[in-house]
Amino acid sequence: QASAQALHDDASAPRPGPSCARMAALHYSPQQLLLLCNHVHRAFQNKNPDTLRQLMAPVLTNLHLFRPNELAMVLNHYANTRVVDKQFWQKVSDALPDVFVDADSKGLSIAVNAYAQASFRHDGALQAISSWTKYVATREAIPGRSIAMLVNGYSKMRVRDLDLMEVLSEQLLVRVPELNGTDIAQVVNGYARLDFCSDALFNALRHQTLQEMSTFTVQNLAMLAHAHARLKRRDEQLLTAVASELRLRCDAGVPIAANHLPSVINAYIERLAFQPADLIRVIEFSLPKVVSQMENFDLVLSVPALVRIESLCAPPSFRGPIFTHCGATLKHLTCNAVVGILEAASHLRHDCRDFWESSLRHCRRSIAEGTWDAKYMAILSSLLGKLWMDQGSSGSEWPPFSADVKDDLFQAIVQAVGESSDKFSLRDCADVALGCLRARASSAAALTLSLERLLHARHGQGTGAADLEDADAHHAERLATLLVDLRAP
Repeated sequence: QASAQALHDDASAPRPGPSCARMAALHYSPQQLLLLCNHVHRAFQNKNPDTLRQLMAPVLTNLHLFRPNELAMVLNHYANTRVVDKQFWQKVSDALPDVFVDADSKGLSIAVNAYAQASFRHDGALQAISSWTKYVATREAIPGRSIAMLVNGYSKMRVRDLDLMEVLSEQLLVRVPELNGTDIAQVVNGYARLDFCSDALFNALRHQTLQEMSTFTVQNLAMLAHAHARLKRRDEQLLTAVASELRLRCDAGVPIAANHLPSVINAYIERLAFQPADLIRVIEFSLPKVVSQMENFDLVLSVPALVRIESLCAPPSFRGPIFTHCGATLKHLTCNAVVGILEAASHLRHDCRDFWESSLRHCRRSIAEGTWDAKYMAILSSLLGKLWMDQGSSGSEWPPFSADVKDDLFQAIVQAVGESSDKFSLRDCADVALGCLRARASSAAALTLSLERLLHARHGQGTGAADLEDADAHHAERLATLLVDLRAP
């Protein structure tokens, strides 16, 4: 026992690379399993993936001799060092049900965490871990940290073992006070990934969450909001506290980071339709400061949602950085994202002429290239028509684009209608006609001719008013009325 402890102490401190290389050259007898474990641990400490690869052969040779916790820790070291040799992991996983006999909750949770870290899903191994976990739960209380790791691991691999999740949620009810901020975030986010909501558990977690809120990282807070949104669980007390905590971070001068703010906006504004005042202040402070660091997907989550915020204060200092970055990014976005951003710019009365004219020219070019869906051409037409009708409503510079830019864009839309009329629904056609009429587009005559041909062709195919669904009949009537107006001098 003393020699084993000495060996453990000797392995605890990181060693330089050459000694790790010598380890891998050793032959390990069954009696030297502890030595092998310590060498794996030392290679992990030294962040030496090459040595870990060389140690795979002796690990596999002695696989049947490992105790569950020893094998779990070996897998954890390989996963965290990103040594994910598929053949090695497959062989270990095939043998795991036989090795994991009488495992304890610590070893089980470490093993699941390793599989999640390695992104290696082996159903046989995970089923064995699940079975042993349920057995352990009948004999003892599983520690809160182990439960958090198990929930997080299975959810990361999208293994929806609902029986296991039910057992773990019941176990956790009496272990909630053991959880720290990271544990709580992992549990809540894990159950949300698996679409598993236990009201009893989430209610029990609320008190602990509120107590630990100040210790949460911004990532933990974003995970909480996102998880509640996925489960459609509008816990206003908790969500208000999360928003207040985020506000405190902003009041300290630190904006919410670009990789966390979009999920917070999406959770509160889009999914839960909940707008506590502190959240709005968080958006007003953070978004202009971090928008330039956002990935395109995160930009699309954040900016179009601004139209739904009722009391947003959007002065030029807020709008300027946001739409400057959006304008530079439009060429990389899909047509629906472009329309969402332009709707936000219109809603917030962003009056930068350079932004609008360059954006509308981009739309004209991309429509001419055939990359737009009919639906979004129709929405864009309606938006332009509304903007043009509002001339002077926000000052002499509104709308902030010239008649030439507007007419060029409508010409591209009208050409698309003429060339691909079969892709336009009756609603799309009516919306394009309405936008063209309101914007007094120079191509109104050409549009009228194309739409008349479209209506004639569809009537010729037996889709007269009597054959249409109620919604289509309504839009057919709209279109007919608009065509009369378009023909008027």
